[in-house]
Amino acid sequence: MMRLRHKLLIQVFRLSDQVSLWVALFVAVALFGGRRGQAFLRDFATDYHPITDFLGVGLIALIWWVIFALIIHYDANRFTSFGTAVADALRATTLCSFQVLMFAEVFDVNMITGRVVAGHWLLASALIILGR
Repeated sequence: MMRLRHKLLIQVFRLSDQVSLWVALFVAVALFGGRRGQAFLRDFATDYHPITDFLGVGLIALIWWVIFALIIHYDANRFTSFGTAVADALRATTLCSFQVLMFAEVFDVNMITGRVVAGHWLLASALIILGR
């Protein structure tokens, strides 16, 4: 029974890490992007989004999942110190933020700037570390 609870906790960590990354990206774009605050929210909700946007979001989600699976090592039998968990989380969020920057440069995404990526890294790192 204890092992099952531990596995469920690991899955909650896995899901909360991904949610934290998306929340951090959305907040960073809203705060530091070209259109800020309510204008961003209004435009985001009313703009037309082609299918390629959804494919791009799916690709980002897959890459983030792989990065975290490889670095964090979600394993029920793995016990690590808090310092190691924080270092792994920082390494993973750094790679995810770098991936967002590369994605924005390759596909010429205007909403993603250097400030947005820095904000994403800070927010995601803080959320994931606080979640530990």
